[in-house]
Amino acid sequence: MINRIRDWKVQIAQAFLPLLLIPAVFLLDVPQKIFVLLKQGKVAVSSLEWYWQLILNLGNWAIIVVMLPLIYRAIRKHNKEEVLKQNLDVIVWHTYPGYWFCRHILNYQTVSLTRVPIPVQFELVWKGLFKEYKCMDGVTEKTDSDNISVETLQSEPYTSTVNLILADTYPLDDWKAKVPAQTTTFTTIIINRNGERGVRYYSKDFVSKIAATVHNLPATVTDINIFATINAAHVYHIVNEVFKTGGRDNQKRIRVYQQTSGTWVFEGKLFKEIKIGAQ
Repeated sequence: MINRIRDWKVQIAQAFLPLLLIPAVFLLDVPQKIFVLLKQGKVAVSSLEWYWQLILNLGNWAIIVVMLPLIYRAIRKHNKEEVLKQNLDVIVWHTYPGYWFCRHILNYQTVSLTRVPIPVQFELVWKGLFKEYKCMDGVTEKTDSDNISVETLQSEPYTSTVNLILADTYPLDDWKAKVPAQTTTFTTIIINRNGERGVRYYSKDFVSKIAATVHNLPATVTDINIFATINAAHVYHIVNEVFKTGGRDNQKRIRVYQQTSGTWVFEGKLFKEIKIGAQ
């Protein structure tokens, strides 16, 4: 919770600081103060525009009703050109309602996926909440051909739930020790980009291989568990080019798991479930 507040302190301030106008107006009795100032300046109230006369005569609540929308309008105008991003060096798991508030109330139209937890990235891209997604920060597009390996385990027969292990930035060796114990009996497909480790590349070949694998799953597969060590660019393109392409009606949902910092295993406590097909 503390990291959420620290990371989005600007957004929290934008949401709640304007509300201090309410007690301030009542404490200062603003209309009365204005009447005093007008009298001292020998300015007749009747010389003001009719709407100012009305607001002053209606009192404190009229001032609040007029000023608050103007303040929030200025905030929304400012945020329209800003990028909503995570500012801390640690992974912060913001809620979807929090992103929704930033998008629709505070009017952030662009979000950066950098340092956002992978399950949250999947959810934000899937739901198309923002008009623009920044995902190439620190990522280089790979222009030459890439070496992608696919290994399928425990597939005779395929289980209705399939583990999809996507290894890009970091390898996922000894996968059974790194995924939740209850998922180790499922059919497991490991798609590995055999490139330079620790270097962030966006590889079209990697995304294409994932798309071909998912679209060719048997009709009996309804659920996909995703365990991924991939960069934000790959998340963006995987969601749009693998799962948003119409898919197959038999695939009902994906569950995207988050690695636990420090141990770098998928404990199963943090994940996002996304419905992708007909229910």
